[in-house]
Amino acid sequence: MPRSKVILIAVLATAVLALGAIYFAMRPSATMAAIHEAVAAKDYDALNRLVDFPALRASVKTALVKDLESRAGSSSGAQLGARLGAMIIGPTVDLVVSPLGLAFILDGYRPEETLAAPEPGAGTDARQEGRISYAERWDSLSRYTVTILREGTPVSTLVLRRCGLFGWKLAEVELAPLLEGAH
Repeated sequence: MPRSKVILIAVLATAVLALGAIYFAMRPSATMAAIHEAVAAKDYDALNRLVDFPALRASVKTALVKDLESRAGSSSGAQLGARLGAMIIGPTVDLVVSPLGLAFILDGYRPEETLAAPEPGAGTDARQEGRISYAERWDSLSRYTVTILREGTPVSTLVLRRCGLFGWKLAEVELAPLLEGAH
């Protein structure tokens, strides 16, 4: 094979790999943008494609039950209360972790503030005012996190997990910053 063809093939292969890497790196951010757009448009079908709601509910339940158990201590009365609380957490999370609940989280509200919050997108937009920002980072090739900051303070962390080769879904919410502030 002539040397010019080898160089051309190498350049084309490098370009394809570089474009693939750029596309791969941009997909989680594009997924978050699509989630924001679906929330703003109240497009629940799109949200169901972008969010793994069963996994999201399971992650919230696990975090809340662990927090409840850690607060219970060793007294039998407190442990009984924690067990009763854990029974209530499941159905409550099933109702609250929804497209509307996700809209409140994206607007920077903590779960305990959502009852007093205006409808998402109503009135002043904290994101437009610069009070809400996002810190994104790769944790691994199949895990991407987006920490929601309100005036520089972490409110919650959204975890996107790989779904196929190039697909991503919101699959987890880390409540640690919320639960630490509640103690």
